[in-house]
Amino acid sequence: MKRKYEKLLQEWLNSSHKKPLMLRGARQVGKSTLITLFCEAQGLELLEINFENTTLSSLRDPRNFRLDNLLKELELETSQKIGKNTLIFFDEIQNCPTAIEKLRYFYEDSREFTIIAAGSLLELTLEQENISIPVGRVDYLNIEPMDFEEFLLALGETQLLNFLDSFDLEVFPQSFYERLFTHFKEFLYVGGMPEAVQTFVTTSDFDKVRTVQKSILMTYRQDIPKYSKRSRLAHYVSNTLDYALSHIGHKVKFSDVANTNSQVIKDAIHVLNQAHLIRTCFYTNSSKLPLFSQVDSSTMKLYFLDVGLMNAAMDLDFSTLFRFSGEELMTKGIMVEQFIAQHLRSQRFLNEQQDLYYWLNEKKGASAEIDFVLEHLGKIIPIEVKSGATGKMKSLFQFVARKKLNSGVKIDLKFRTKWRDQISTTVRIGNNSCPLRFDMCYVPPFFITKIDKFLE
Repeated sequence: MKRKYEKLLQEWLNSSHKKPLMLRGARQVGKSTLITLFCEAQGLELLEINFENTTLSSLRDPRNFRLDNLLKELELETSQKIGKNTLIFFDEIQNCPTAIEKLRYFYEDSREFTIIAAGSLLELTLEQENISIPVGRVDYLNIEPMDFEEFLLALGETQLLNFLDSFDLEVFPQSFYERLFTHFKEFLYVGGMPEAVQTFVTTSDFDKVRTVQKSILMTYRQDIPKYSKRSRLAHYVSNTLDYALSHIGHKVKFSDVANTNSQVIKDAIHVLNQAHLIRTCFYTNSSKLPLFSQVDSSTMKLYFLDVGLMNAAMDLDFSTLFRFSGEELMTKGIMVEQFIAQHLRSQRFLNEQQDLYYWLNEKKGASAEIDFVLEHLGKIIPIEVKSGATGKMKSLFQFVARKKLNSGVKIDLKFRTKWRDQISTTVRIGNNSCPLRFDMCYVPPFFITKIDKFLE
């Protein structure tokens, strides 16, 4: 299946300052398959070493490491000759911390080699083993689950993809909208894990998709003891994962996760975030840019890696999901908000190290919450995920008025012929009535990968 990352990999391959590339991401998001397909597309010879089942003697003693010895051993181990057309791929590199440290030498001493490494628990290994890679010697690329556009591509829906790419909302046929809505519901169930998508594409069997998803979830739970050297923390990591899955999009109450010190739960959240299983969404006051400068790291919401896995964990069956109207999808459960969170996180206009942000006001009588707040082209953009035409926008109006903004975004599933509008209303802030005038963008969730186009 084609992934958008192939274009980024090609840009990296053709760079005149190519460095060893480290792929990061959760287990089973398709890192290894991506490299195999990339080599086939580029006509490269793949030399692969998987450190889950391979030990290299040249890496046993870091003090006596020599790059030429490593290259000779790679050729002996794989019975392949390393040439200019060879891509050396170190998979599951977290199992060999020495190999992580020695990647720098491929940049410092032998830039003619093409090196990619991948690891599922990479950040945890770097942290726990106290490994530091010198800045500027290695490039990084985060690999996320497949997004909705990649899902459509896997289904062979090139007509819909071409329409999305054209971004011509003035001629948006309702028939296209209905097809997108049907596939959107399929994606909510299947999600973006490549094996689940491949199973759906080849079998159209939702039960088989669910079997794949359950297997992936079991693998994640079996990995939990690897997430921390402290066995006691592993218990709280498990509790925190369960809490996150059942409280998607809600403000975290540390005391509700487990009866322990809040710092222990923060540590467990950090571990799950490093393993790429959950995504943190921090409160920011949102009064100025950059947004992270006003973050309160003790106030957060959590989202999961993938909406399909989330629904599998919650045992939501497809027949129930498919009966939901657009209005019901927006109001029953947290599926659409999870979908938005994982797509915002994977978009390139969000820095790969940047967290998601949201805003809330918990003052009695004036409570309000904005689901997501973006920093885009020097502007603060509030995003509200609300049901159809009746979705109340009190929080968005409050936020825009308080922060003196000129635009906002509403995510819903209502078909429209007009996707931008100017809102004129009056907002009450404290004892004052404030006139409000701003531009509203209405964005269907399946257009979230094009949200930067709406904001131009």
